[in-house]
Amino acid sequence: MKIREWAVWIITNKKWQVLLQDRASISKSWEDWWFFWWWIEFMEDPQMAAIRELKEELNIDIWKDDMSFIWMSHWHTLAIKPFSLGKSRKIRVHFFIIHTSIEEGDFTVLEWDWAKYFTLEEMKSLNKGITNFHEWIMFYEEYLLSSKIENFLPNNYINFIEILDSMKNIDRHVLLKNWKQENNAEHSYHLASIASILLKNYLHLDHKKVIDMCLFHDIVEVYAWDTPFLIDPEWTQTKQNREETALLQLEKIIWTKQFSYHKEMITEFMKKQSPEALFVYQLDKIQPIIQYVLEWWKWWKKWKYDKDTLQSTYKEIFSSDEFWLYSLVKHYFSIAEENNMFYTKS
Repeated sequence: MKIREWAVWIITNKKWQVLLQDRASISKSWEDWWFFWWWIEFMEDPQMAAIRELKEELNIDIWKDDMSFIWMSHWHTLAIKPFSLGKSRKIRVHFFIIHTSIEEGDFTVLEWDWAKYFTLEEMKSLNKGITNFHEWIMFYEEYLLSSKIENFLPNNYINFIEILDSMKNIDRHVLLKNWKQENNAEHSYHLASIASILLKNYLHLDHKKVIDMCLFHDIVEVYAWDTPFLIDPEWTQTKQNREETALLQLEKIIWTKQFSYHKEMITEFMKKQSPEALFVYQLDKIQPIIQYVLEWWKWWKKWKYDKDTLQSTYKEIFSSDEFWLYSLVKHYFSIAEENNMFYTKS
């Protein structure tokens, strides 16, 4: 017996009304209202199928984080109206409740005749005699009476939160006074704090983007690890490839509309494609100098950072000094020289 994989989606709005569609070709009879349904195509998961169907049938672009999924799966061995499957066959139906912010003015019906929202009580008077329709209404009513509504958080957000926590486990090649290596979470916070102090002098920059870029620019290092650009030239050469691969990996795990913003912003930072990206990039290179001078400058001698090498490297980084940030570099280099912090070749 051939097995079909189907998905039925109970799409709800903020008021927990349910969006139904009328598939009657001629009359607008209440007997013809139905949930959104279709088979799951090859290589799709049910969420992808829902996103595709909403685009094809209602011209709605929706992302996984625009909806909350509650899933259950069960078997049917009948040809179910309105599936029109002909002879009886075995069907597995994946049943989903999708809570969205979609309202009736947000969509255009493309494939069928009509679509509108109904309350739970209104639905109970529809499609009398169709067992499966009312079975699914019962599932929905049970869900509404449960506590899941208030407590549900999509897995995509949970994944994002847990990946951010991993930033605390990525050590950087900067030693602090307590002999502890700075981690990426500390670095990102420090960088964002410095930016917030300086931004009042740069009114032409997008301040929110700058702060977000400071906080999230190194999230790729959860998979790509830190790249100390002055210590290991060979590791530095692989930086771009490692970080681009890590960004794709993050996108697969998180995949939300919100992360599309972060992906675009991180890519912009990597390629220094905007004034904000250049500003954060230059601050990102200044912050380690501050750490070395104020925290544990002996690492400059450990890594054999001599004055000429450091000045040459930083002059190249600040060849475009449109934000006048090189004055900070010169300030801390001056302190380092006065206190004999640079490595001296013997």
